[in-house]
Amino acid sequence: MNPYFDTEEKVVALWQAARHWENTPFVAHAALPGAGVDCVHLCAEIYKESGFWSKYELPRYTLDAGRHLRVSQVLAWLLSHPSFASAPSDQPLHAGDLLALKWDHVEHHVAIYLGEGTLVHCRKRLGVHFSPAKDHCRFLTHIFRPLSHV
Repeated sequence: MNPYFDTEEKVVALWQAARHWENTPFVAHAALPGAGVDCVHLCAEIYKESGFWSKYELPRYTLDAGRHLRVSQVLAWLLSHPSFASAPSDQPLHAGDLLALKWDHVEHHVAIYLGEGTLVHCRKRLGVHFSPAKDHCRFLTHIFRPLSHV
């Protein structure tokens, strides 16, 4: 398992891509810096801008699925996606890791660990923001490590 974000240059590109989205408000199923984005599209766009993906196709998901579904639409997609390897949730986080967080009944929120104890994510009332990863440990259920395509 060779992680994609394994050099300083790639980690710098990850941080730059994340900063490009800072303070963008939450807008469901959107992906326009400064205008609106949701957590799933934010992560996909950061991966694209930092060079991990050239393009992406996201799973179908509804915003209220975390409240009424018993199986996560997002988690099911991630578990089957060849660009990611599932890492044990008790392992140390690496820059670029995609974190699946359990809100309500299922894993319905995602964030990217940037390194230095920081993650970036987008929430309804807060928009895109950076926060300490340790503040979200109790919600973390899965870690997905982006893989190098070599």
